[in-house]
Amino acid sequence: MGAAAHALLDAFETFAAGQGYREAYLDSRLDMLDAHAFYRRRGYVPCEPYNDTPVAAEFMRRSLAE
Repeated sequence: MGAAAHALLDAFETFAAGQGYREAYLDSRLDMLDAHAFYRRRGYVPCEPYNDTPVAAEFMRRSLAE
């Protein structure tokens, strides 16, 4: 993933932490393998589904306290 992807995720995480959130969650389609690898490199780990979005198959979370 490029610099724009890192910048967007940085902005999301900074905003969420500033609002008092302690964890960030995301979901994506099962076929988005490059995105899954990017999220893992950024510290996201698989987690249980937290919504019933029909297109989401991969659910991940990351602590924002790190």
